[in-house]
Amino acid sequence: LLGAVSETEAASLVAAFDIATLTTRRDKLPPFLIEAMAHAIPVISTASGDMTPLVTATGTVVPHQRPERLSAAWGEYYHMSQSARRACGLRARQQVLERYNLQHIVDSYQALFARLGAG
Repeated sequence: LLGAVSETEAASLVAAFDIATLTTRRDKLPPFLIEAMAHAIPVISTASGDMTPLVTATGTVVPHQRPERLSAAWGEYYHMSQSARRACGLRARQQVLERYNLQHIVDSYQALFARLGAG
C-alpha cells in the first residue's frame, strides 16, 4: 500500500526487513523473495515451485493453508538473536549468489542450446 515507489526506494525498503515472507500457491520463483535473500534477509515461504529447494537451505518453508506453521516460523525468527537472523540472511545471500550469478545463467543457456542442437 505504498503507492508508486522507485526501484531504489523498494530495494531500500526490502533491505530494512528483519524477515521476508510470501505465501503463494502460484508463484514458482517469486522475485520478491530472491531479492530479499540477495539483501541477506531471512525468508519464510509457503511450499511452491522452485522456492522450496532454494529456501529450505537458508530459511523456512511452510505448507499451504497451515497458518499455525507460518505463525510458528515467525515466532522462531522473532525469538532468534539478531546475530542468528543475520547469519541466516547471509546464508540466503550466498545461496542466491551461487545459483543466480551471470556465469551460471550463461552456462545453463549454453547447455540448453547444446541439447536443442543435438536433438
